[in-house]
Amino acid sequence: MCIQALAFLVTGIATAENGTSGDQNQFHRFWPDNLYAVEFVSDEVGFIAGYSGSVFKTEDGGETWGAIYIGANELIRHLSFVDDTNGWAVGHRGSIFHTADGGLTWETQLQDKGNYLRDIAFADKNNGWAVGHGSTIWHTADGGKNWTKQTLTGFEGRDLPRLHGVVAKDANNAILVGEFGTIAYTENGGELWLVAYNASSGTLLSIANQGAGAIAVGLDGGVYAITVETEAQKALIKEIRANKLAKEEEQARKKAKRRGKEYVPKEEVELPETEIGYFVTQIDSGISNHLYDVSSTTSGQAIAVGASAVLKISKSEAVSTIVQEVQEVQEVQEVQEVQEVQEVQEVQ
Repeated sequence: MCIQALAFLVTGIATAENGTSGDQNQFHRFWPDNLYAVEFVSDEVGFIAGYSGSVFKTEDGGETWGAIYIGANELIRHLSFVDDTNGWAVGHRGSIFHTADGGLTWETQLQDKGNYLRDIAFADKNNGWAVGHGSTIWHTADGGKNWTKQTLTGFEGRDLPRLHGVVAKDANNAILVGEFGTIAYTENGGELWLVAYNASSGTLLSIANQGAGAIAVGLDGGVYAITVETEAQKALIKEIRANKLAKEEEQARKKAKRRGKEYVPKEEVELPETEIGYFVTQIDSGISNHLYDVSSTTSGQAIAVGASAVLKISKSEAVSTIVQEVQEVQEVQEVQEVQEVQEVQEVQ
């Protein structure tokens, strides 16, 4: 296994304050800084982004990077490209940007002022979703010319969860994740978003496609496999929910009795049946480090990164902690270097 740190050499592209090609002296903030987004559309062409509207493009697999200003002084959280020319970026302050020329120029498609957007995902040139705080879900069916808000259905909790990640499987199907262990899905383009049952209440920060389902990661080393549910799993979830409702009703009856009040049953909301449901299984990652992002490979594996941790996940199992392997290699190299120095000194 080879882990290579790519040199951050910025060359080639200069941009003006409005995001169009301009004089090199008008670079906006392109010294090394925290980077939050990465998206590769091929082995050679990729993009990374971070603070102050900074976007960088490589056309040689990461050997060199050209700097681009997206046109707004905003932290870029995530990128989504459907080909080497059409891509979208989501900003921390509620902006959605679009490029139709491979990142050379960008236009602002949406400004949701006062809201924090965290992720964006497109299934094709037309259909995409963006998510953020306050259970915000934005959807477009025309490549971002128009955006409409959608609603999270069936969430049981006092506060609406912050949504941190979304994957678009096709024009109709998408899955999102967020606070309180929230995992929700749609199979009709977002007209209805249903919350999947999840035994965990931990915060989920990122999600990536994996086969017919997805893989999600979050705080405290949380890794979750999201798979299409079987009939047996569907029956199990119904039983768990029924037991939960019965327990809540019993507690409400006792509370009303203690207060000397008449118990009024809570109106039960019957959630609609869907053709596709998802079952969530927690995977033992073997670590407690927070995991901030996950990305799938073409071979079906997934790579998760976080606080001093890199995980390789395959077939819904955390196969290895890559960072440990890197440290072991470094230790071997250090021993070899010491031995080489000693040998040189002995010769001298």
